[in-house]
Amino acid sequence: MNDGYPAEGTPPGPPSETGGHAPADEPARPRHDAPEHGGDPSAGTENDLVRDIAQRVAGCPDVAELSGGPFGTIATYLPGGRVRGVALRDDGLEIAVTARYGTPLPEVADRIREAVGQAAGGRPVNVTIDDLQMSS
Repeated sequence: MNDGYPAEGTPPGPPSETGGHAPADEPARPRHDAPEHGGDPSAGTENDLVRDIAQRVAGCPDVAELSGGPFGTIATYLPGGRVRGVALRDDGLEIAVTARYGTPLPEVADRIREAVGQAAGGRPVNVTIDDLQMSS
């Protein structure tokens, strides 16, 4: 085995399609951090969708900040960082926040669902309010 280096006497150049990374009979897999070309146009926008939802939630006047939830599990990991407080799941969208004291919590959750609106794409939106901020 040559560990991915070209055989003696071959000119230097870009690595082959398999490049020692996958057997020749396996198709190359797309990277998960780059959108596929020619596929579903919305597939490459999931990162933008998560960031858009986070901005909508953070813009709610009753929301002090996005939260990771009780165990920090409500988050989306994207290239370049983590979006805390928003998680796209198979069964819906999870949002966790710290709310400002004053508005009844069911109303805060309803306002968050309204703010997310069509961006949720018909997914059920589960809101967790795991803390309250007493002063602004």
